[in-house]
Amino acid sequence: MINIITNYKTLLHALPQLIEVSGYKSEYIAKKLDMRPGNFSVKKQRGNWTVDEVETIINTISNKDVEVLLDKLIIKYCFEGDSMDAAVFEKKMGWK
Repeated sequence: MINIITNYKTLLHALPQLIEVSGYKSEYIAKKLDMRPGNFSVKKQRGNWTVDEVETIINTISNKDVEVLLDKLIIKYCFEGDSMDAAVFEKKMGWK
């Protein structure tokens, strides 16, 4: 259960980076959210997204570059400062 929360926090923190890597313009994403570009910019800076907004953004910007960056960030934040063997790693990843 903690992994889900950690992953969601990572996603929220990384959303501006993910938007940048996606190649989509903020105006386009704001339109998908039915939001003014100025309001979108403020939300992007503050990071105060609703779950529905995060879902719409991710569905809009999802591509291989975004997925690769998000995977890297999740691994970094989940295991930052941890030293572990393969069995612990597999458990944290949910593979066992």
